Amino acid sequence: SECKLDDGEWESCESPKTYLNLEQNTNHVFEVRSTDDLGNLGAADAWTWSIDTINPTTVILTGPSNPSNNTAPTFTYESPENPNATFQCELDGGDLTECNTGSITFSDLAEGSHVFKVYATDEAGNTDTTGDSWSWDIDTTPSETYIDSGPNDPTASTSASFVYRDDEPTDYFMCRLDAVSGDDIEWEECDGGTKTYSDLLEDVYTFSVKSIDEAGNEDLTPAPWTWRIDQTEPETTITDGPPDPTPDSSATFIFESNEANSTFECKIDN
Repeated sequence: SECKLDDGEWESCESPKTYLNLEQNTNHVFEVRSTDDLGNLGAADAWTWSIDTINPTTVILTGPSNPSNNTAPTFTYESPENPNATFQCELDGGDLTECNTGSITFSDLAEGSHVFKVYATDEAGNTDTTGDSWSWDIDTTPSETYIDSGPNDPTASTSASFVYRDDEPTDYFMCRLDAVSGDDIEWEECDGGTKTYSDLLEDVYTFSVKSIDEAGNEDLTPAPWTWRIDQTEPETTITDGPPDPTPDSSATFIFESNEANSTFECKIDN
């Protein structure tokens, strides 16, 4: 028999034939042919293979936002140069598990910090020992919203300004203003921690504000502020006083207003 490797020369050989210290990360071709007792040279047979010692790379393509209120996140991942790679996945330092479909979904994860890792192994058996990782926080607790200031109740002013906040970092606020005599108003974004309304009519109003935090949790108990705008002059009535005429040099008067909590000013003569 005669053997040759790659572009080398034919040489006499016996089976099995071993080659040492072959060039790495390249393709090789081994060929062998035989000659019978009569000197007839047979056709060569060939065996092609590659030596690959390079670790694959692993890339996480998609995962949850950070922070997130999703307790069942899905990850997708790949090894860009190895379409037939296999994968092992790890969550929060737990055991490695096979996850060869290119995606994995977890369920019922707890609030707090999490780390997902995935490692690719190529067809030659080389494993990405570094892998790729994805860190994020799960937050399912809504923040509380507070109104720090607003208009007096009642007030004659037709404008109203509010200052509000919440107890954790907020992505944005939503506000609405409802009047007793009007239609319900849709929620609208009102970022910045302040909101001002102007040219309001006489009515009883309720301003409500709620926060949506960075994880997407909505405050389900919006903070309210109710007040009344009153621009109608009160009516004052004297209900009792001295008889006319009277010999008494002192005089006592009883009077009232048609609006509760009114204050009074009095004068006599000039």
